[in-house]
Amino acid sequence: MSPKTRPSTFLGLDSFLPAREPSSFKIWRSNKLTCFKDIMNQGQIVLKPQLEQKIKASIPWLEYLQLKSYIATVSNKEKLNRSLNSLETAMTSKSLTNKHLITTIYAFLWDICKSPQPNFQIAWNKDLNLNFTTQQWETVWLSSPYNSRNLNIQLHTYKVLYRWHLTPTRLHRIFPGAQDICPKGCGQRADYIHSTWSCPLIKAFWQKVKDHIVKITGQQIDFTPKTFLLFIWSGQKTLGHKRELISLLITAAKSLITLYWKAHKIPTIKEWYLRIWDMFIFDKIAVSIMYTEKQPVPLNFLEKWFPLLEAQAREELGMPLLRNHRNFELLTFF
Repeated sequence: MSPKTRPSTFLGLDSFLPAREPSSFKIWRSNKLTCFKDIMNQGQIVLKPQLEQKIKASIPWLEYLQLKSYIATVSNKEKLNRSLNSLETAMTSKSLTNKHLITTIYAFLWDICKSPQPNFQIAWNKDLNLNFTTQQWETVWLSSPYNSRNLNIQLHTYKVLYRWHLTPTRLHRIFPGAQDICPKGCGQRADYIHSTWSCPLIKAFWQKVKDHIVKITGQQIDFTPKTFLLFIWSGQKTLGHKRELISLLITAAKSLITLYWKAHKIPTIKEWYLRIWDMFIFDKIAVSIMYTEKQPVPLNFLEKWFPLLEAQAREELGMPLLRNHRNFELLTFF
């Protein structure tokens, strides 16, 4: 249960402190009054005499007003009528004692760990029509983040993989007053796939990125979300070092898309190239520190970045902005 999810049980609720006391807790639980729906009628708490009849005991006015006040703060009363989740069911069970409390909590956490697939994998499988096994997801997990030595780039890759970013539709579920429409102006609902791929304006940016990648590497790549969002290559015959470069170029584009996540602005190719050169400079400095004159620069680093530098040297990209880059002097590597 996320921090923003309303609990459907009031036992242990911070806003109802008497139910946190063992004696009071047992009274409510023994009469099977553990959920808000047990003490509500038409979106409001039942009258105090009716509640006392249910609990078969006298209820102080303070306790009654605490429950009434909390229910009044919930704008969508339907959220209080949901069924108990497995942890809430276990914690409100009559058979639960302090002796078995820790065991119950550990058993609940262990069941979560044994879940067939994490939520982010289920969401990707649904959105991209994938049918990945756990081993295939491990391959995606292990290969995606490590193409760059920059920890910020690795962190960003993890965030995209875990669908960490808050989309307008997700914010709308948390805050019902928030808009769930795409901020780019297309007028469609902005779920995760729409915000990262299917929005017409974002997709046009991806098409430009794809065209430049083909010019740089000479490799054709599938124009699909599973390739550009998860680096799933679908049997494409791409040389190893060029695949690493393509992954970095795509990562630079994704970082710009999430940078303007809530803004009307669309990333530009110029900004994309600047982000790429920042990534290259960081890798170059890291390699320079690791390898001295007696230890030559590793061949995989040279092979990975050479197609980009070669294309720029021939000015095939039509992007002479490198000469104006703030760290242009660091780009002379070979």
